[in-house]
Amino acid sequence: MSQGTPNVVLIVLDSVRADHMSCYGYHRTTTPNIDRLAARGVRYDRAYAASCWTLPSHASLFTGLYPSKHRTDFDTQALTEGIETLASFLKARGYATGSFSCNGFVAEHTDLTRGFDTAIDVEGGLAGNSSSLPGKVVRALHRKIRRSTRPDRGAEAAWDMTESWLSAHKNQPFCVFMNFMDCHLPYRLRRSDLLKFVDPSRHEQALALPLDPFGAMAGKVTYSEQDVADLQAMYDGALFYLDQYIGKL
Repeated sequence: MSQGTPNVVLIVLDSVRADHMSCYGYHRTTTPNIDRLAARGVRYDRAYAASCWTLPSHASLFTGLYPSKHRTDFDTQALTEGIETLASFLKARGYATGSFSCNGFVAEHTDLTRGFDTAIDVEGGLAGNSSSLPGKVVRALHRKIRRSTRPDRGAEAAWDMTESWLSAHKNQPFCVFMNFMDCHLPYRLRRSDLLKFVDPSRHEQALALPLDPFGAMAGKVTYSEQDVADLQAMYDGALFYLDQYIGKL
């Protein structure tokens, strides 16, 4: 591949905090593979999301525009027409473009997949347009089945799809996007992965904790110091789990 056509890999670890990554000095080794990337690449000390939720944040990520410019938010629920994206820009220059997202907002119905030749809503699967009532029903049923058959919130399936796609496009420049959701509530990991950093004597108590951040903010749910420590440890286990897929990639 020529120097002018580097491959582009863009990964979002949804809900991951910098201060829980070991490359930023966290006391647990949560991100050994990302640490290695940071050691031989560029690690930014300050980075800011354009918004607090998926749709406008990803619209900004893909377009380089502020939400005030791309106008993609609660009111529109889809990327504004006529705006060029990273994927459409690279596709026009001969790149293969693929998106494998475990976040249902990065899907056809929001047009955040604009410019991707292949765009898989890993978690949505069969649901189609989730903004319609039938789509919401099918998506809910699909989620219920998925929870009993998958070990996570789509990371394993997303990786399998991405690996196959990369193998099929290894002879041309490519741009691949992935969004992983396992650090986002609700946690749906194997017990051994989720409890990796939880004290063995606290496993059952940790698993019984209500995962209700909005209830906590409203004062309807209270957590002890030990509860918070257990929740943080489970979060760290989810982060370590995702870091393994960064290593595979």
